[in-house]
Amino acid sequence: MAPLLQAPPRRRATPAALPADALRRHRDQLYRLLARDWAAPDRREEFDAHFRGLPDRYWARVDAAAVRWHLELFRAFYQHLATDGARVLVPVVRWRHFPDRKLTEVAVCTWDRPGLLARVAQAFALAGINILQAQIFCRADNVMLNLFQVADRQFDFVPRERLLEETVKTLRFLATAAPAVALPELDVTAAGDAWVEFDVISSPAYTVLMIETGDRPGLLYGVFRALHGAGLLVVQALAVTEHGVAAGVFYLTDTAGGKVTDVGQLQSLRERLGRAMAAPAA
Repeated sequence: MAPLLQAPPRRRATPAALPADALRRHRDQLYRLLARDWAAPDRREEFDAHFRGLPDRYWARVDAAAVRWHLELFRAFYQHLATDGARVLVPVVRWRHFPDRKLTEVAVCTWDRPGLLARVAQAFALAGINILQAQIFCRADNVMLNLFQVADRQFDFVPRERLLEETVKTLRFLATAAPAVALPELDVTAAGDAWVEFDVISSPAYTVLMIETGDRPGLLYGVFRALHGAGLLVVQALAVTEHGVAAGVFYLTDTAGGKVTDVGQLQSLRERLGRAMAAPAA
Protein backbone atom coordinates (compact mmCIF):
# COMPACT_ATOMS: atom_id res chain seq x y z
CA MET A 1 0.00 0.00 0.00
CA ALA A 2 1.38 3.39 -0.95
CA PRO A 3 1.57 5.97 1.83
CA LEU A 4 -0.37 9.19 1.87
CA LEU A 5 1.10 11.85 -0.34
CA GLN A 6 3.21 13.80 2.09
CA ALA A 7 4.62 17.29 1.83
CA PRO A 8 7.73 18.59 3.56
CA PRO A 9 7.22 20.98 6.48
CA ARG A 10 5.12 24.00 5.59
CA ARG A 11 7.07 26.85 4.04
CA ARG A 12 5.33 29.40 6.24
CA ALA A 13 4.17 28.85 9.78
CA THR A 14 0.49 29.42 10.52
CA PRO A 15 0.18 32.94 11.96
CA ALA A 16 -0.34 33.10 15.67
CA ALA A 17 -3.79 34.17 16.79
CA LEU A 18 -4.05 37.95 17.11
CA PRO A 19 -5.73 39.52 20.12
CA ALA A 20 -9.26 40.60 19.27
CA ASP A 21 -8.47 44.32 19.36
CA ALA A 22 -5.37 43.90 17.17
CA LEU A 23 -7.40 41.83 14.71
CA ARG A 24 -10.06 44.53 14.46
CA ARG A 25 -7.40 47.19 13.85
CA HIS A 26 -5.82 45.06 11.14
CA ARG A 27 -9.17 44.52 9.40
CA ASP A 28 -10.12 48.22 9.69
CA GLN A 29 -6.76 49.24 8.29
CA LEU A 30 -7.26 46.96 5.30
CA TYR A 31 -10.77 48.34 4.82
CA ARG A 32 -9.52 51.93 4.68
CA LEU A 33 -6.61 51.02 2.43
CA LEU A 34 -8.73 49.19 -0.16
CA ALA A 35 -12.01 51.12 0.04
CA ARG A 36 -10.90 53.69 -2.55
CA ASP A 37 -10.60 50.98 -5.20
CA TRP A 38 -14.15 49.78 -4.51
CA ALA A 39 -15.96 53.10 -4.08
CA ALA A 40 -18.30 52.69 -7.09
CA PRO A 41 -21.88 51.86 -5.99
CA ASP A 42 -21.96 48.55 -7.88
CA ARG A 43 -18.72 47.47 -6.19
CA ARG A 44 -19.15 48.85 -2.69
CA GLU A 45 -21.82 46.33 -1.72
CA GLU A 46 -19.49 43.47 -2.71
CA PHE A 47 -16.66 45.10 -0.79
CA ASP A 48 -18.69 45.50 2.40
CA ALA A 49 -20.03 41.95 2.11
CA HIS A 50 -16.46 40.66 2.05
CA PHE A 51 -15.43 42.52 5.18
CA ARG A 52 -18.63 41.63 7.05
CA GLY A 53 -18.95 38.04 5.90
CA LEU A 54 -15.64 36.32 6.59
CA PRO A 55 -14.53 34.82 9.92
CA ASP A 56 -11.83 36.33 12.13
CA ARG A 57 -9.34 33.60 11.22
CA TYR A 58 -9.38 34.87 7.63
CA TRP A 59 -8.31 38.38 8.67
CA ALA A 60 -5.49 36.97 10.77
CA ARG A 61 -3.94 35.47 7.61
CA VAL A 62 -4.23 38.12 4.88
CA ASP A 63 -2.51 41.28 3.71
CA ALA A 64 -3.78 43.95 1.32
CA ALA A 65 -2.56 42.14 -1.81
CA ALA A 66 -4.33 38.93 -0.79
CA VAL A 67 -7.61 40.67 0.04
CA ARG A 68 -7.53 42.53 -3.30
CA TRP A 69 -6.97 39.22 -5.11
CA HIS A 70 -9.81 37.53 -3.23
CA LEU A 71 -12.22 40.41 -3.89
CA GLU A 72 -11.60 40.11 -7.62
CA LEU A 73 -12.12 36.34 -7.36
CA PHE A 74 -15.54 36.74 -5.69
CA ARG A 75 -16.46 39.38 -8.25
CA ALA A 76 -15.58 37.00 -11.08
CA PHE A 77 -17.69 34.29 -9.46
CA TYR A 78 -20.80 36.47 -9.28
CA GLN A 79 -20.25 37.75 -12.81
CA HIS A 80 -20.07 34.13 -13.93
CA LEU A 81 -23.41 33.41 -12.21
CA ALA A 82 -25.00 36.42 -13.91
CA THR A 83 -23.90 35.30 -17.37
CA ASP A 84 -24.22 31.51 -17.00
CA GLY A 85 -26.59 30.83 -14.13
CA ALA A 86 -27.37 27.36 -15.46
CA ARG A 87 -23.87 26.25 -14.40
CA VAL A 88 -24.00 27.48 -10.83
CA LEU A 89 -21.71 24.74 -9.51
CA VAL A 90 -18.77 25.59 -11.77
CA PRO A 91 -16.01 27.07 -9.60
CA VAL A 92 -13.90 30.10 -10.45
CA VAL A 93 -10.21 29.26 -10.07
CA ARG A 94 -7.14 31.51 -10.03
CA TRP A 95 -3.51 30.94 -9.13
CA ARG A 96 -0.36 32.88 -8.39
CA HIS A 97 3.24 31.68 -8.06
CA PHE A 98 5.70 32.20 -5.21
CA PRO A 99 9.02 30.86 -6.59
CA ASP A 100 10.96 32.17 -3.58
CA ARG A 101 8.76 30.05 -1.29
CA LYS A 102 8.71 27.13 -3.77
CA LEU A 103 4.92 26.97 -3.97
CA THR A 104 1.91 28.03 -6.01
CA GLU A 105 -1.27 29.30 -4.37
CA VAL A 106 -4.53 28.19 -5.99
CA ALA A 107 -7.79 29.91 -5.03
CA VAL A 108 -11.14 28.22 -5.68
CA CYS A 109 -14.39 30.16 -5.29
CA THR A 110 -17.77 28.42 -5.47
CA TRP A 111 -20.91 27.63 -3.50
CA ASP A 112 -20.45 25.66 -0.30
CA ARG A 113 -21.64 22.06 -0.62
CA PRO A 114 -20.78 18.56 0.65
CA GLY A 115 -17.79 16.93 -0.97
CA LEU A 116 -16.26 20.13 -2.32
CA LEU A 117 -12.95 19.70 -0.52
CA ALA A 118 -12.65 16.09 -1.70
CA ARG A 119 -13.36 17.11 -5.30
CA VAL A 120 -10.56 19.68 -5.21
CA ALA A 121 -8.18 17.16 -3.66
CA GLN A 122 -9.04 14.66 -6.39
CA ALA A 123 -8.29 17.18 -9.15
CA PHE A 124 -4.87 17.90 -7.66
CA ALA A 125 -4.14 14.21 -7.16
CA LEU A 126 -4.99 13.37 -10.78
CA ALA A 127 -2.51 16.04 -11.91
CA GLY A 128 0.24 14.84 -9.57
CA ILE A 129 0.17 18.09 -7.60
CA ASN A 130 0.85 17.98 -3.85
CA ILE A 131 -1.23 19.99 -1.40
CA LEU A 132 1.05 21.61 1.18
CA GLN A 133 -1.60 23.56 3.04
CA ALA A 134 -5.33 24.22 2.79
CA GLN A 135 -7.34 27.15 4.13
CA ILE A 136 -11.11 27.00 3.79
CA PHE A 137 -13.33 30.01 4.51
CA CYS A 138 -17.11 30.27 4.15
CA ARG A 139 -18.48 33.77 3.63
CA ALA A 140 -21.87 34.82 4.99
CA ASP A 141 -23.38 34.55 1.49
CA ASN A 142 -22.55 30.80 1.51
CA VAL A 143 -19.74 31.17 -1.04
CA MET A 144 -16.55 29.30 -0.22
CA LEU A 145 -13.04 30.64 -0.59
CA ASN A 146 -10.67 27.67 -0.76
CA LEU A 147 -6.96 28.49 -0.73
CA PHE A 148 -4.44 25.78 -1.48
CA GLN A 149 -0.67 26.06 -1.32
CA VAL A 150 0.55 23.44 -3.78
CA ALA A 151 3.79 22.15 -5.26
CA ASP A 152 4.90 19.75 -7.96
CA ARG A 153 6.38 16.31 -7.32
CA GLN A 154 9.77 17.90 -6.57
CA PHE A 155 8.10 20.15 -3.99
CA ASP A 156 8.69 23.30 -5.99
CA PHE A 157 6.21 25.84 -7.33
CA VAL A 158 4.16 24.63 -10.33
CA PRO A 159 5.63 26.52 -13.31
CA ARG A 160 3.73 24.67 -16.02
CA GLU A 161 0.70 26.82 -16.81
CA ARG A 162 -0.75 24.09 -19.00
CA LEU A 163 -0.71 21.64 -16.08
CA LEU A 164 -2.63 24.13 -13.96
CA GLU A 165 -5.07 24.80 -16.78
CA GLU A 166 -5.73 21.08 -17.17
CA THR A 167 -6.21 20.78 -13.41
CA VAL A 168 -8.80 23.55 -13.52
CA LYS A 169 -10.66 21.76 -16.32
CA THR A 170 -10.66 18.57 -14.28
CA LEU A 171 -11.90 20.40 -11.19
CA ARG A 172 -14.73 22.05 -13.12
CA PHE A 173 -15.75 18.68 -14.50
CA LEU A 174 -15.64 16.98 -11.11
CA ALA A 175 -17.54 19.82 -9.43
CA THR A 176 -20.48 19.51 -11.81
CA ALA A 177 -20.48 15.82 -12.76
CA ALA A 178 -23.15 13.51 -11.45
CA PRO A 179 -21.93 10.62 -9.28
CA ALA A 180 -20.22 8.01 -11.44
CA VAL A 181 -21.93 5.24 -9.47
CA ALA A 182 -25.55 5.73 -8.45
CA LEU A 183 -25.92 4.63 -4.83
CA PRO A 184 -28.57 5.31 -2.18
CA GLU A 185 -27.93 8.23 0.14
CA LEU A 186 -25.63 7.46 3.05
CA ASP A 187 -27.49 7.25 6.35
CA VAL A 188 -26.21 10.44 8.00
CA THR A 189 -27.84 9.47 11.29
CA ALA A 190 -25.49 6.50 11.51
CA ALA A 191 -22.50 8.12 9.85
CA GLY A 192 -22.66 11.68 11.17
CA ASP A 193 -22.00 14.37 8.57
CA ALA A 194 -20.16 11.98 6.27
CA TRP A 195 -20.06 12.25 2.46
CA VAL A 196 -18.87 9.26 0.43
CA GLU A 197 -18.71 8.94 -3.33
CA PHE A 198 -17.05 6.65 -5.88
CA ASP A 199 -15.70 7.60 -9.30
CA VAL A 200 -15.09 4.76 -11.76
CA ILE A 201 -14.62 7.04 -14.80
CA SER A 202 -11.78 9.50 -14.14
CA SER A 203 -9.05 6.89 -13.73
CA PRO A 204 -8.69 4.01 -16.22
CA ALA A 205 -6.92 1.77 -13.71
CA TYR A 206 -8.42 2.57 -10.32
CA THR A 207 -11.66 3.11 -8.49
CA VAL A 208 -11.52 6.54 -6.87
CA LEU A 209 -13.05 6.89 -3.42
CA MET A 210 -13.79 10.38 -2.09
CA ILE A 211 -14.79 11.08 1.50
CA GLU A 212 -15.48 14.20 3.51
CA THR A 213 -16.48 14.31 7.16
CA GLY A 214 -15.74 15.95 10.48
CA ASP A 215 -12.15 15.47 11.55
CA ARG A 216 -11.25 13.48 14.67
CA PRO A 217 -8.28 11.51 15.98
CA GLY A 218 -7.97 8.09 14.36
CA LEU A 219 -10.25 8.90 11.42
CA LEU A 220 -7.82 7.86 8.68
CA TYR A 221 -6.89 4.74 10.60
CA GLY A 222 -10.56 3.75 10.67
CA VAL A 223 -10.93 4.41 6.94
CA PHE A 224 -7.85 2.36 6.05
CA ARG A 225 -9.01 -0.47 8.31
CA ALA A 226 -12.42 -0.48 6.61
CA LEU A 227 -10.81 -0.63 3.18
CA HIS A 228 -8.52 -3.44 4.27
CA GLY A 229 -11.46 -5.32 5.77
CA ALA A 230 -13.25 -5.06 2.43
CA GLY A 231 -10.29 -6.70 0.69
CA LEU A 232 -9.19 -3.60 -1.20
CA LEU A 233 -5.73 -2.18 -1.82
CA VAL A 234 -4.96 1.52 -1.54
CA VAL A 235 -2.55 2.38 -4.34
CA GLN A 236 -2.42 6.09 -3.58
CA ALA A 237 -4.14 8.42 -1.14
CA LEU A 238 -4.29 12.10 -0.39
CA ALA A 239 -5.80 13.67 2.71
CA VAL A 240 -6.60 17.28 3.59
CA THR A 241 -7.73 18.55 6.97
CA GLU A 242 -8.80 22.11 7.63
CA HIS A 243 -10.94 23.78 10.29
CA GLY A 244 -12.47 20.57 11.61
CA VAL A 245 -13.21 19.06 8.17
CA ALA A 246 -11.28 16.09 6.77
CA ALA A 247 -11.33 15.06 3.12
CA GLY A 248 -9.62 12.14 1.48
CA VAL A 249 -9.12 10.74 -2.01
CA PHE A 250 -8.16 7.06 -2.29
CA TYR A 251 -7.19 5.15 -5.45
CA LEU A 252 -8.33 1.56 -4.99
CA THR A 253 -8.01 -1.84 -6.63
CA ASP A 254 -9.08 -5.30 -5.64
CA THR A 255 -6.48 -7.87 -4.64
CA ALA A 256 -5.96 -8.83 -8.29
CA GLY A 257 -5.18 -5.23 -9.23
CA GLY A 258 -8.48 -4.55 -10.99
CA LYS A 259 -11.00 -1.74 -10.69
CA VAL A 260 -14.01 -2.24 -8.46
CA THR A 261 -17.19 -1.36 -10.37
CA ASP A 262 -19.85 -3.68 -8.94
CA VAL A 263 -22.62 -1.52 -7.51
CA GLY A 264 -23.44 -3.98 -4.74
CA GLN A 265 -19.82 -4.20 -3.62
CA LEU A 266 -19.45 -0.41 -3.65
CA GLN A 267 -22.65 0.06 -1.67
CA SER A 268 -21.42 -2.45 0.92
CA LEU A 269 -18.12 -0.57 1.12
CA ARG A 270 -19.94 2.73 1.49
CA GLU A 271 -21.89 1.40 4.46
CA ARG A 272 -18.71 0.00 6.00
CA LEU A 273 -16.99 3.38 5.61
CA GLY A 274 -19.99 5.15 7.09
CA ARG A 275 -19.76 3.01 10.21
CA ALA A 276 -16.00 3.58 10.42
CA MET A 277 -16.36 7.37 10.19
CA ALA A 278 -19.16 7.39 12.76
CA ALA A 279 -17.21 5.30 15.26
CA PRO A 280 -15.70 7.18 18.22
CA ALA A 281 -11.95 7.62 18.32
CA ALA A 282 -10.14 4.58 19.66
